[in-house]
Amino acid sequence: MKKIKLFTIIIAVLLLGYWSIYNTNLGKESYSRLHNNIGYFYLKDERIEKAIMEFHKALRNKNYSHIEFVYFNLAKAYIEKEDFPKALEALGLALKYKPNFKEAQAKIDWIKSIDK
Repeated sequence: MKKIKLFTIIIAVLLLGYWSIYNTNLGKESYSRLHNNIGYFYLKDERIEKAIMEFHKALRNKNYSHIEFVYFNLAKAYIEKEDFPKALEALGLALKYKPNFKEAQAKIDWIKSIDK
């Protein structure tokens, strides 16, 4: 029960932050960061489908400065679902935006090693 209350409080704080800065020049950047963070919390709370929805919301802004992390988190969600083709696709996109993303490459190597 404490975990749910803490999660609800974290989401409320994130949403308040979103609404307070949305109309600034950081609006789109903050929108993507917010949804990536919410998705990450859902992922940690094992609410995989909700996490995936949030990551897709974050990806609406293709100019987000850290889009590779959204794709990486999306891949982790697909790995949890054991949807390895979608995970590989997301990891490939993470590498497209950050070619030296070692963690993404390590996940690709891991998936390929278990998918034989």
